[in-house]
Amino acid sequence: KIAEVLEAINTAGSNSSLSLALDGLSEASLNKVLNQIETDSLQFKSQDNSKATYFDKRTPDDGIIDWNWQKERIYNWVRALARPYPGAFTYYDNIKIMIHKVEVVDEGFNSSTSNGLILRSGKEPIIKTPNGAIRLLDWEFESKIELQQGKIFYERH
Repeated sequence: KIAEVLEAINTAGSNSSLSLALDGLSEASLNKVLNQIETDSLQFKSQDNSKATYFDKRTPDDGIIDWNWQKERIYNWVRALARPYPGAFTYYDNIKIMIHKVEVVDEGFNSSTSNGLILRSGKEPIIKTPNGAIRLLDWEFESKIELQQGKIFYERH
């Protein structure tokens, strides 16, 4: 490797805000490397493969939300897959619901009810998770529907 830049990830940001931050860092890093090439001071460093990570190419189908996940994992999942990427999604009455932004809420619920249960419907519905609930702030669907309190989101149609 010829350059490395560390950047803290904001827990309230999304992949888009991180991408913008990294764009600025990439430009600065490239300028630094070009300067080192011009001054013949570029130094190569071996990568520590024990710390390297890899992942397969993701597909749009990888965005499915598992309502058995903890609310924090669902929150992070949605942030990671937010626009401009294909997005996180779920199903409701065989209709795909795209979810772009959520927030963790302290909504009361009965732990014996199913995960994915719509606790409150409306413009910003609240959905039960194993350890609490999340509110859908930015979501869309493929056809006209009205979410009903007491119905359940699910993973497959």
